[in-house]
Amino acid sequence: MSNISAVVITRNEERNIARCLEALRQVCTDIVVVDALSTDRTPDICRDCGVRLFQKEWENYSANKNFGNAQARHDWVLSIDADEVLSPELVATLQNLQPQTGCVYALDRLNNYCGVWVRHSGWYPNWKVRL
Repeated sequence: MSNISAVVITRNEERNIARCLEALRQVCTDIVVVDALSTDRTPDICRDCGVRLFQKEWENYSANKNFGNAQARHDWVLSIDADEVLSPELVATLQNLQPQTGCVYALDRLNNYCGVWVRHSGWYPNWKVRL
């Protein structure tokens, strides 16, 4: 496994965060969660998962994400949202990845809208630079 940090920003994500973190633990040796002062169980779940949790008032997306990036211990940072979960195929790919200097990696997102996986209307494929 490569030395990859993950950075996740959260606010009231108790329904999603555990699944996100469980998948990340399979590929990342450092997981940073920046929580925007959640009022639900999100911080407790993060602590139970053993990640590095920082609680920071919400400024804006970029400010909170950049704060998390500054906490990352590795040069390679996987940026993911709390409601996203790495697929088993992506986990396998990342476990064998040897990141190269000067490269970025884009991930193909499959979006879910109201419980339906959207594979049309310009929503899929949906490539985003995340590593």
